Amino acid sequence: MLSRAQFQCGFSQYKQSMLDDAKRCAGIVGSEAANNQVASGMKIFDDNEGKRGRAVMCKSMLDNFPEFVRK
Repeated sequence: MLSRAQFQCGFSQYKQSMLDDAKRCAGIVGSEAANNQVASGMKIFDDNEGKRGRAVMCKSMLDNFPEFVRK
């Protein structure tokens, strides 16, 4: 979800350690399961963006995940 938000919201800062953790996890669960999780997160963002609007979702991401993304 945060990966989608990074691009949709134009976040300039994205915590690298989160990406590193995701890569390690993918090595454990397998690339297919990891890809399914990424796709699921992107869909969650897209669905909520459609219902609530992009500006609301971007603000929500900033408010709820300040340790991972920044404008």
